[in-house]
Amino acid sequence: MRKSCQLITGFFVGGLVGFAVSTLFAPESGEETRKRIKQGAHRVLDEVKMEADEVASQLKQRVGQVAEQTRDLVKRSSGVVQKLERKLEQADEKLEEVQEDLGEAKG
Repeated sequence: MRKSCQLITGFFVGGLVGFAVSTLFAPESGEETRKRIKQGAHRVLDEVKMEADEVASQLKQRVGQVAEQTRDLVKRSSGVVQKLERKLEQADEKLEEVQEDLGEAKG
């Protein structure tokens, strides 16, 4: 995610710098220069939006994967907990039997 943000930032800054340099050194009227600046800004903004959409799509996909893995882990954990509960119940029953046997042996 961090790499994607850096990519978007670099892309945006690079586009602005390139556009600014080419606009400032172009021999055109003020009105034409303003028009080019506006068009260039829109173009850079569109490119940044497309890149941000791609990052958002990748992030959404990854979140879906993590959610699925979490659901699987919870299901598996539930099964393990149930097995442990059964084993504890069995151990408790055995302990009660042993205590009864000890009581009978003493009495």
